[in-house]
Amino acid sequence: MVRFINPQPSSGAFEVKLPIFQGDTLEQLKSRLQKTGRGKMKGKVTIWHCKLSS
Repeated sequence: MVRFINPQPSSGAFEVKLPIFQGDTLEQLKSRLQKTGRGKMKGKVTIWHCKLSS
């Protein structure tokens, strides 16, 4: 499960959790994110990667 958060102030912040399936590509994740029913996500989607050390 991945949690997507819009950190941009004054932009109608949102938080979405999406499952990740084996074999998923970045393009599939972007497409699934855009199809979550939020009409505001029809534009550019940028996904950042952050690796946390434990």
